[in-house]
Amino acid sequence: MVIWLVGMSGVGKTTIADILFKKISKETDSNALPIDGDIVRLIDGNNKKDTSYSLKSRYKNAKRIQEICLALDQSGEDVICSILCIFPDILKDNKKIFSNYYEVYLDASLEELERRDTKGLYESARKGLISDLVGYDIEFPIPKEPNIHLKTDQNKTAKELASIIYNEIFDDLNLGNKDTDLKSSLSKATNTADYAAIVSKLIKPAGG
Repeated sequence: MVIWLVGMSGVGKTTIADILFKKISKETDSNALPIDGDIVRLIDGNNKKDTSYSLKSRYKNAKRIQEICLALDQSGEDVICSILCIFPDILKDNKKIFSNYYEVYLDASLEELERRDTKGLYESARKGLISDLVGYDIEFPIPKEPNIHLKTDQNKTAKELASIIYNEIFDDLNLGNKDTDLKSSLSKATNTADYAAIVSKLIKPAGG
């Protein structure tokens, strides 16, 4: 099964995915491997692949992430994918290719995203320091038929939102598919580099 968390930068995808991963790991025998779009970019960057933010590069990265999720799904793993995906055709294909698919649209107002600005991207875009930012130069197409649509700028905490997703997907988790060493390694990763090193062992290099 693939749980595909999609939304704009700063909406809370990585935070909610991390809480969901830890909840599933603690309460079930599913691996529920987390795959983050930024981590895949880091891995591919280390492999000298194109990691720019042009539309062409964004599409290649989204397809790359889709391929990784498919490979893990076909091996019987549950996947929690966090991605800023702006391509409706990829979302449409997801519904066809994965064994089970939950699309979770995480939504917040642009004003709230600018206020959070966890990566400083919105401020940089306003100052003209960067381009190709979704929500400014590039339109974010709202997912048309998500399984779950959650507003992250209202009164619920990230933990509460993760619990809503957990309750929706629980019956479809691949219970009993437990890799204790892998789960332990992922839960102990303390930074992006550690996590990328673990995930890179699960996936083939781009073009490999």
